[in-house]
Amino acid sequence: LEELDVGVNDLSDLSEKLGNLTNLKTLDLRGKRSKTSITSLPESIGNLTLLKTLNLYGNDLKELPETFGSLKNLESLDLSNQKLNRLPESFGNLISLKKLNLEYNKELSMLPSSFGNQISLEELNLKVNVLNKLPESFGNLNLLKTLNLETNKLEILPKSFGNLESLESLTLYNNKLESLPESFGKLKDLSYLDLRGNNLRSLPTSFGELQSIKIVYLNDCDLEGFPNMLRQLTNLQELNLENNKSLMYVSDSIGNMTSLTTLELGGCMIKTLPDSICQLKALKYLGLWHNDLKSLPDCIGNLTNLESIDLSYNRFLKSFPKSFKNLASLKSLGLSGTLLENIPNYKYIENYITKGNQTGTNIIHYCIATKKEIRYDDMPQFIMTNLKKWVKDHNMKLDDDTIKKISKRLAKSESTYSSELECLKWRYPIPKEIKGKGFKCFSFGRLFAATYIHLFHREIAKKKIPDDLIIDLKIKIDNEDLYILCDGTYN
Repeated sequence: LEELDVGVNDLSDLSEKLGNLTNLKTLDLRGKRSKTSITSLPESIGNLTLLKTLNLYGNDLKELPETFGSLKNLESLDLSNQKLNRLPESFGNLISLKKLNLEYNKELSMLPSSFGNQISLEELNLKVNVLNKLPESFGNLNLLKTLNLETNKLEILPKSFGNLESLESLTLYNNKLESLPESFGKLKDLSYLDLRGNNLRSLPTSFGELQSIKIVYLNDCDLEGFPNMLRQLTNLQELNLENNKSLMYVSDSIGNMTSLTTLELGGCMIKTLPDSICQLKALKYLGLWHNDLKSLPDCIGNLTNLESIDLSYNRFLKSFPKSFKNLASLKSLGLSGTLLENIPNYKYIENYITKGNQTGTNIIHYCIATKKEIRYDDMPQFIMTNLKKWVKDHNMKLDDDTIKKISKRLAKSESTYSSELECLKWRYPIPKEIKGKGFKCFSFGRLFAATYIHLFHREIAKKKIPDDLIIDLKIKIDNEDLYILCDGTYN
């Protein structure tokens, strides 16, 4: 017998006779996460020296027998979702092992010093354990390509970590790292790096030597400033620095990162952007939400490949530079929670809408919470066009007169702050500019969509359209990643 699959059964104990199946190459003992899961392995399992694949996922193993290290031909081992609190020292004898999954062993706090002897390892998953350190021998795993250490308790990495010269993907999300070893820059093949949710205040100088890196997540750390060594990462395509609350500026050197297509800087304390950001000609997404920006660089229009920019909740942002109209590729624009006193010309906003997706809603981020009255001189025609499309999509029969009536009414609206938009509960504090004007609830942004929905709802109510279609229409108008005003609850 070379292959045995008895996974997802009610096995609780394994006989020592299992060791008699010495020709086994594949053994599946997956548990089904029940009270009858396997709690221990027989010592005789070490006799299965020809075994190449062993799956023990989802059992209740607390430890492994010392004989486990005799499985020297084992290439793939799944020990995920167990209760392991330790591994035997003999575990390092698994010198043929290429793929090892130890995720979700929530009592596993350390690895044996022999762990680094598994020199054939290429893929290692140690996600969601309680590891507080790695053995110095860990650096011997120089064939390792993928390493996941997400959600552990690591405070430091061994100095030998930089010896993992084949590493291509590294996930260290949600640990307690306060620094990285200087040897980190030796990871020459690293292309994906996730350091989210650590306590990093700075990066080692050698970080700039990661010339193969394409994606870096450094969000939700404690970075005290923009890491200047990032300027050396000329192949970097995606950089996320969101929610670094001490990040107040962006270095001029960002202009060197000309391969960037995604730059996320939301949730920081950035007050100004350097003109050099306009050199990022490949940029498609720029996240700047929840900062302290008062203005944008005059050259922002040079980002002609930009498809999405989120400027929401920059509470001091009052104007756009004239070059903004040059963003010909723009499809999504987030302006919620700003205090804009001038807005982009509706004629090119209309172009974004008409060349967007089928319902034309990919620009609804444009809807502004502003203290200045907005008149809709150019809006009726494209509002009418989109309304017809939405009505048709929902098999609603409304005549042109009704559509025109709604469009004209909205076009004549003197202010975005329609007193008809009354909701049942608070979502955000009401800005002082609109207090006493009929609002019970105010959600920054999307006011164009919400006013539109409200007026449309009032008209179609006379036609006795089923409620489920009305609700569906509201969602379609304010769709995908956008939320409905006041949780979609209206008077």
